[in-house]
Amino acid sequence: MKIRKSKWTMYLICPRMYKCRWLLNLPMVNGVEMQYGRDFHRRAKEFFDEVDTKTLIHCDKAIHAYNMCFESFTPRRSSVMREWMNNFLWWEAKEWMRLLGLVGSEEAIKYWKPLETELKFETDDATYTVDRIDVLPLTKKLINIEYKSGKWFFKKKLVEELTFYNIGINESGRFKVPCTHIGYYNPQLDKAFAEFAVKPVKEFVRGSVKEFFTAHESSLFPCRISNFCRYCSYLIGCPCWEDNQKEV
Repeated sequence: MKIRKSKWTMYLICPRMYKCRWLLNLPMVNGVEMQYGRDFHRRAKEFFDEVDTKTLIHCDKAIHAYNMCFESFTPRRSSVMREWMNNFLWWEAKEWMRLLGLVGSEEAIKYWKPLETELKFETDDATYTVDRIDVLPLTKKLINIEYKSGKWFFKKKLVEELTFYNIGINESGRFKVPCTHIGYYNPQLDKAFAEFAVKPVKEFVRGSVKEFFTAHESSLFPCRISNFCRYCSYLIGCPCWEDNQKEV
């Protein structure tokens, strides 16, 4: 058995929820937001596959990059996706200008365009799909970036998820240089961050992955009360939720 991020994050939220979804295969209610998220991932990859970089290197302002190279990638029909892609494309235009100021146009294109997009790979105990891996211009090291399209921003959880991927990238041995940083972009919130992948979070992730496999060996998946319970598809019959409601 191999772990993947979606299983691991659900287990962290609640082992019982994980059991219901992945071991008992009980149906889970998915909203339209998930479809929007998948659509955005596809469009972001298509953007980097098709963007005219030969024209981009002559753009010395963000608005020029947007108008000449990026605007055509904004969908016309879906108002939601139009807004998300517009935010994303302006973010990329500003990132182009930041890199331009650091290293000049000929070098900037090497760092602006991702090294990998939607990269799939496996290690001994896990499978991964990484949204994006970029090269950092100053250190020449790598950063793994994930796209998140939800309405909520829980940085602690995000950092843990990003670090899960970061560990996998480094343990896979796919690249000659280490992946030292983690990053995030949300087109709905138009929010981003990037930071160093720190040792304490790596230790937590490794420990929780070990706990995940231990739970499978023992077949123990207890419920875990949290703020995420209100979004759970399996509340009926959950002893933790029922006890919690009695105390209210």
